[in-house]
Amino acid sequence: MLETLNFVKGAVGKKGAAPILSHFHIKGGRILATNGNITISAPTDLSIEAKVPASRFIQAMRSVGKKEYEIKTTQKNLIVKAGSFRVQLPLTTIAFPEVEPGDYNYELPETFLAHLAVALPFIADDPSRPWACGLSIKGGCIYATDNTSLIQIMADIHTDLAFVLPIYAVEELIRMKTVPGSVSVDECSATFHYSDTSWFRTNLFTQPWPDLDKHLEGVEVPDYMHIQLEMIAEIKNLIPFCDDSNKPTLHFNGSTVATDDGPTKASVKLTGFDGTGMYNAHHLLRVLAVAEFANFTVYPKGVPFMGLNGLLKGLLTGVRK
Repeated sequence: MLETLNFVKGAVGKKGAAPILSHFHIKGGRILATNGNITISAPTDLSIEAKVPASRFIQAMRSVGKKEYEIKTTQKNLIVKAGSFRVQLPLTTIAFPEVEPGDYNYELPETFLAHLAVALPFIADDPSRPWACGLSIKGGCIYATDNTSLIQIMADIHTDLAFVLPIYAVEELIRMKTVPGSVSVDECSATFHYSDTSWFRTNLFTQPWPDLDKHLEGVEVPDYMHIQLEMIAEIKNLIPFCDDSNKPTLHFNGSTVATDDGPTKASVKLTGFDGTGMYNAHHLLRVLAVAEFANFTVYPKGVPFMGLNGLLKGLLTGVRK
């Protein structure tokens, strides 16, 4: 039971939401939660109908642990008993939103969640560009941009699918740690279906992405430098010595990487490294975490990079002088 509740809990409404959205709705052999943006439903053996406070129900089942338990309802309460342990939780009669899953349409690859996890750090937090606050899925690929970097992952998704998945849905799908087997999509929502009949429904961003494919044309491995883990570690060591911890800038000059020139400064020479230009260290490390090959000699043009054995390609924009 606790495993099911933990699966569904991500859709429970947070503080400030309508009070009913802080509840689980148990009905028809299913447990459902919704916060207005996402809805999660999972099967259960409970043959009751109840709207129960979600956080208290989860805590009750945690307290039960591995003991045998009984769950029953009265007219006003849900009661959990395990040996001498007993919890009474109030039920509400407030109407719960009715949410239905979409119909099955397209199968998803087993790598879907892994690719979402790679793309997540590149999603923007920019209200002026709401389309960038989610992933674009189109043409079999996943796209993400934080307005400094742009990535494309060839994700083996059905090429007919085209929608923008909000960041809150991406984060929840990853948290659930279960790969959905298929997805159904309409104009405003997507429903991800699981093998045990659970489902996850999310609103979609309706503002379309601009066509960014043209920026990725010509991104390929020849003449790119191989990214080594030692390089990443050495670059991380420089960040504490940057003047602005919020926007740390690193300068590339051949094999040397250095902080801004000032009273406090640091530098390092990297074996097998060649680059030019200035880069925000946070964005740089985000790229280096997924890149296997990159070309840092083309600054001030966007730095092309590739990863995931060729499935990922992208561009990193340096800091302008």
